Amino acid sequence: VTAANAQSEPLSGMEKEMKNNIVELYLGISVLMLGISSGELAGAFVFPALLEKIFDRLIEVLVLFLVPTYVFLNIRKNAAMDDTERRTCLFGFCLIIGILLGHLIGGALTSVAPSVFFIPPLILSLLVVTQCAKEKIMMVGESQFSYIMGVLVLQLMMTALFGSDPYADQRQQQQQQQQNK
Repeated sequence: VTAANAQSEPLSGMEKEMKNNIVELYLGISVLMLGISSGELAGAFVFPALLEKIFDRLIEVLVLFLVPTYVFLNIRKNAAMDDTERRTCLFGFCLIIGILLGHLIGGALTSVAPSVFFIPPLILSLLVVTQCAKEKIMMVGESQFSYIMGVLVLQLMMTALFGSDPYADQRQQQQQQQQNK
């Protein structure tokens, strides 16, 4: 982000290969974040009964530390893995970690880190590749900083829209009333 702040040259001046590398990087990050998000939702709301029968809390915490070690050693051992295999392995890792975290922390995790947090790198990569900010939205400037700031504002709006629960206060009051009875 600091380097993007310092750079003021327009993105249209970049060579095509560098743009493609940036887009590939941001899309890869977006896919991994999508794996974590979907895992959190699955762990918190879809698989809790199954995970409670299979794992104890201590075992889940232990697996949370062992899975990254396994993935790191697996990728290091299989240095001949091509890019697709490596990305598939990382996506599976993110999905498993998301499921375990979603089950351990529960629905509160989806409130803290809503499932839309994969959107910023996705939007940023699409803005870079299509130069949408310059041609379609008419943003002032075309530097990386203006792209990043535009995406941050868009992400705040998306998180506020999808991450908020308008009925949370009513549900909390109902739960307190039930506990008092």
